[in-house]
Amino acid sequence: MAELTPLHETRAGRELLEEGIEKGLEKGLEKGRTEGELALTLRLLDRKFPRLAPALRQQVKALNEETLLAFSEALLFFENEEECAAWLKERSKAD
Repeated sequence: MAELTPLHETRAGRELLEEGIEKGLEKGLEKGRTEGELALTLRLLDRKFPRLAPALRQQVKALNEETLLAFSEALLFFENEEECAAWLKERSKAD
């Protein structure tokens, strides 16, 4: 009976392995970027509204990447916590 070559020693196996590693790195980088954006947004939010209601903070944590980016920009213009809450409420209706 002929011996089988281990998959990682074949050209196809190496290509599959490289592709998997590449996809894993891309996902890891994307996740890291999103986590960094969230951390920075929360830090700015805490600085602007130190007594922010925990429920609003949780709403921000639940935003998807695109909405989080829009929120981060809008945060520059909020005058008070109520405006922040209204923005989040309006976005939750749209989603």
